[in-house]
Amino acid sequence: MKKVSIIAAAAVLATCARGEQITAEPDALLDYIEAKGSQYIDTGVNAEIGLKASIDFAWATFSGNPDWSLLDAATVASSNDNRSRIFMCHMYNGKPFFAYGRKQRQNPANSVSFVGGQRCEIITDMSSTNSFELTQNGVNTFDAVDRETFATNGLVNLHLNLFVFATNYGGSPSWKGQGKLYELKIFRKNATTDEFDLLRHYLPCIKDHRAGLYDKVNGTISFSAGSADFYPGSVTNVVVIDDHPIPLSWLMGYPALSNRVARINPSLGDVRCRAQLDAIPRDNAANARFKIWECYVANIDPTDSAADFRASITMKNGVPHIGWSPDFENDPDTPRAYSVKVADSLADAALGSWRDYAQGSYASTTSGFFKVVVSLPSDIVPPFINRALTWNGGSTAWTAYDGKRNWLVGADGTTTDFHKGDSVTFTAKNAGTVTLSEYLQVPSMTVNGGEYTFEGDGSLYATDLAVCGGDVRFAREIGTYKSVLSGTGTKLTLEQTLRHTGAFVQSGGTLIVDLGRLNGAAALSGEGRAELKINGGSLELIGDTATPEGNAYTIASGFSTIAGVWTNTCVSGQAEGANVRYEVLYDGTSVHVGVTCDEESHPEPIPDPDPQPTPVP
Repeated sequence: MKKVSIIAAAAVLATCARGEQITAEPDALLDYIEAKGSQYIDTGVNAEIGLKASIDFAWATFSGNPDWSLLDAATVASSNDNRSRIFMCHMYNGKPFFAYGRKQRQNPANSVSFVGGQRCEIITDMSSTNSFELTQNGVNTFDAVDRETFATNGLVNLHLNLFVFATNYGGSPSWKGQGKLYELKIFRKNATTDEFDLLRHYLPCIKDHRAGLYDKVNGTISFSAGSADFYPGSVTNVVVIDDHPIPLSWLMGYPALSNRVARINPSLGDVRCRAQLDAIPRDNAANARFKIWECYVANIDPTDSAADFRASITMKNGVPHIGWSPDFENDPDTPRAYSVKVADSLADAALGSWRDYAQGSYASTTSGFFKVVVSLPSDIVPPFINRALTWNGGSTAWTAYDGKRNWLVGADGTTTDFHKGDSVTFTAKNAGTVTLSEYLQVPSMTVNGGEYTFEGDGSLYATDLAVCGGDVRFAREIGTYKSVLSGTGTKLTLEQTLRHTGAFVQSGGTLIVDLGRLNGAAALSGEGRAELKINGGSLELIGDTATPEGNAYTIASGFSTIAGVWTNTCVSGQAEGANVRYEVLYDGTSVHVGVTCDEESHPEPIPDPDPQPTPVP
């Protein structure tokens, strides 16, 4: 039987624009979405007094003193003292921080700090109580009503929408946060009833293989308005049993299986569920013949000892016709696909020598052996579970769910299609030119061998990118959180900018920069707190020239930290001239390479000797 697939979707996936909000049901709910410094969402909720927020989240692991936003807005002003803010959830210098008008407020005596990677629950009330509650790891670390007097000359209505994972700073996303968001509710106090009206109830979700926030109040899904999509967490309404994803809703239909399935925050009306996998049997179902996941595929009751999937044979005009029960081939709600196989002998069957059988076509005069295979329809897209895939396509297009099965999954050589969210590896086998023709996002991408060129009109974002072998050329701009170049003999050629929000680290190999194709742009760029760290390897320039005065080429720009650069002796290029020299120059954010040469000497010309005088007769 084929692997279980559970999320129905059209074969041609919709393309959603940056920051788009659509009215739709999600394909699946997620544990969380994660921002890496390039993602944010406009909530459409005006930042004003009277709001309340309930936030379930975890900041990313951090060092130093990050200044990160989760649900904030602020007006543009020449100084902090003149800036009006509505900070529902902010971290400054590692500590909780919220603001109301021109009043800034941290916890009393700065005694409480956030812990990176630790899940938190925050309730911020900016109505009449002006309170802030923080629970970390199940322990309430701060619960107090603000007893300070708020400034009266600050704006109490900013006329700016609150942003998620950024501050809406006069219309621009600033102080972008990094971390995971599990759930977010935004309320506004009703002046008539004095109760809070629920404006937004965001749950992390997947739609058309893109992570976003599903608002249960309005039935809409919002996608990242930043330069990259959100990184998806695990699907919450799927349970993986024996490497086969099963809908949790199907399991919960059988109390004997789901009696230990716990709801998350049932008091909040949250429809998400998480199964305690230890409690769900992975062995045979009640009929002692099928696995639990096989019962799902066959669509039979795994708790009923009498439930079974059976094939039958009848003779019509001397020709066998094969039937089966139950039959869901034309069921509108739970369709299944069936195929009949035939073998001429038990020996053939034992060897796996089955062939497709068309009803009524068997002409053997002796005997035949038949079986019925039940599977999920081929147009049902597998869930978003981050499979590990290996490229098997050679020189062709890399697209999502295209039916071409250019990828290998597992050690048995099974082919499959790519889905956004799968992790990918490119090896020396089946290398070639890979064409990007749409927006693609992967949690991780590794190239460990072969000659590859990535080009096309599409775009690619790899959260973690590792080039540790082979000869790789990026002829298209690539986005990443962190990229690593390593390995003896590894080559990475950049014809377009490789953009980072986390770090670029080189410990080996050669970074080759095509200056002509970059046309003045930096080969490496950083956003936010991105770090550049060169621990080894070399740098090679294509298209550089040398003059005595020197030519400077920008290699990296926009990085928050420069932790190491190439040594002068590790830089080479194509410049010609006398005594060509390469010098690495860097400041706090950028790296340049200066290329100089000696001025060629020009010896004084030797005058022609005086001609012999003409003799006088």
